[in-house]
Amino acid sequence: MSASAVVESSPLFWSSMVDAAGTLVGGTGNQFGTALAIGNVLSTHGGAELVVGAPGNNGRAYVMNGGLSPVNVKTLEDTTLEAGDRFGAALAIGNVDRTDSNLDLVVGIPGEDSSAGAIAVIRGGLMTTRTTLRQSDLLFMFDNDPNDQFGASLAIGHLDGRGPVSSTAAAGSLMLDLAVGAPGEAPETVFPLEGPAGAGGVTLLRGASLTVPAVWKQISQDFLGKL
Repeated sequence: MSASAVVESSPLFWSSMVDAAGTLVGGTGNQFGTALAIGNVLSTHGGAELVVGAPGNNGRAYVMNGGLSPVNVKTLEDTTLEAGDRFGAALAIGNVDRTDSNLDLVVGIPGEDSSAGAIAVIRGGLMTTRTTLRQSDLLFMFDNDPNDQFGASLAIGHLDGRGPVSSTAAAGSLMLDLAVGAPGEAPETVFPLEGPAGAGGVTLLRGASLTVPAVWKQISQDFLGKL
């Protein structure tokens, strides 16, 4: 079982996608364009940004500023990533915390820890901090089992119907919920028993739980309850 998720500094930097010779950085096997998301995640530019996932090699995601200014590229990567982690295989944008009204970026890392998987929640605005979550951060009975591929798919939306949630957020802003796909998961049946490997599962995280993991739910294909 891993320790509770902590907020980390995020190794982000403005850069070009080409080197001095004009060659695309990490071009061979980079898989640029595997995942796409559009949203205003930077507070320093007008318009929305285009985020492009490139999970090949060590994995990267590129934030391309919107608005009328020339395109700049913020490269998101993690110096602790290893080949096969697939950082950037899935992307989602939305306000998933109570701290401000900025949209946040969630990046899937389904190859992390022998494909157990993880997600990185990068705070919108300056995009200088992130929170990395693994399944074992959610509850003691959740294990980071190899091949779960937690973070292989992501979606953000307003699942619970609750309205404005915080006086610190802009009026009318919503704390959205996050769904994380784990297609290799063996869902829990009766604890501590598990279902068949590769049956797959989806973990639902309520907005504030992305700061301190607490409110979560895992569903499988035969789920009949309320989301």
